[in-house]
Amino acid sequence: MKRLIRTEIADLPLSGIELVLHVAELYPGLALGIGEPNFTTPPHIVQAAMDALEQGKTHYSPDEGLPELRSAIAEKTKNDNGFDPDPENEIIVTAGTSPALYGAIQTVLEAGDEVIIPTPAYFSYESIVRMFGGEPVHVAGDPEQRFVPSQDDLATAVSSKTKLLVVCTPNNPTGGVWEKEHLQAALDLAEDHDLLIISDELYEKLVYDDVKHHSIASLDNATERTITINGLSKSHAMTGFRIGWVIAPSEITTNFCKIHRHSTICAPVISQEAAIAALRGPQDSVKAMVREYDRRRKMMVQKINNDVPMMQVQSPKGSFFMFANVKDLIENRVEDMKSSLMNEGKDLLESFPSRLFSTEDLTQSGSLVSMLYLARFARVMAVSGSFFGAGGEGYLRLSFSQEFNQIEKAIERMARTLDQLT
Repeated sequence: MKRLIRTEIADLPLSGIELVLHVAELYPGLALGIGEPNFTTPPHIVQAAMDALEQGKTHYSPDEGLPELRSAIAEKTKNDNGFDPDPENEIIVTAGTSPALYGAIQTVLEAGDEVIIPTPAYFSYESIVRMFGGEPVHVAGDPEQRFVPSQDDLATAVSSKTKLLVVCTPNNPTGGVWEKEHLQAALDLAEDHDLLIISDELYEKLVYDDVKHHSIASLDNATERTITINGLSKSHAMTGFRIGWVIAPSEITTNFCKIHRHSTICAPVISQEAAIAALRGPQDSVKAMVREYDRRRKMMVQKINNDVPMMQVQSPKGSFFMFANVKDLIENRVEDMKSSLMNEGKDLLESFPSRLFSTEDLTQSGSLVSMLYLARFARVMAVSGSFFGAGGEGYLRLSFSQEFNQIEKAIERMARTLDQLT
């Protein structure tokens, strides 16, 4: 019988996030691992979606997206991001940023091409690259520089097979923000080696401490080699609306659309109408959400660093994630945590399907041990840093996208639980 599954898909490892979701179902209490705003979508955006329904706007749009939405994206990009794409030829609206990223990589990647991924990184980058026969090349960022990689480390990763460089700022999972000089160094490298750049800017609005987000495509001579991925899920609390977009040179968008029309046809028209209201309507709600994220961020950093044993965090400059350093916890208490999981916590380990987990995994990652220990004994959900590639081991990703009081309770539980280990 012929092989049923394509090799690249069959050999693709399962994402660690699947394990996280399984644990979250078992312990639905205090989730600091989820990357979704707890806010409801602003009322004027919801009203625009309702109006679209009442007006019968329930049919297809052009594959590229509604012309009015593409114009709104172009205006927003010019005003906020400092470059001026052509809405007719350089913007494609997608059903969220995941298909934007997927389609962009599929459009430009040849089998055997290498893709430089600064890590820790959003887990989908590597998976999508592997799906299309590419080879991800991890470049671990410097924790002292908030995990932004150095130009030398990026340059060392370039080979004759390198095709793409991925940039994610503000970063998921670390909360790091690339400054303008970091972006210029990446662009210089791309120009020297004729590379394309994928710039994931989904968290652009979520920046703190007077930090400014810069788009790499705003730099001189950058637009011809940059694919910008953006959307409204995080900034406007619109995850369920599924609206994202790709901005790229027309040669790329034209060919991207060949994939798009056969896989998606178009983003939901009701959501596109809501997106127009989001981009052209008042932005007060976005600013209010950012202020609240900032309040949670400050509280979380202060309480973790002061109250939680063997855990430290740097204050993130962007997104709603922070990368908590648990290397001290692992070095001093990993065997105690393993023993507790194998005994009192055996119920949790035995609940995992074999495709998601083996007890041998506990010997491979102290971060995973820490994640499972906190889930089982503190009832707090974090995400193992090992799921995010090179440089992630020894850390846990924590989110401050949840309610202030929920975050406080979660930290108190972590503090009590880890106190018992000291």
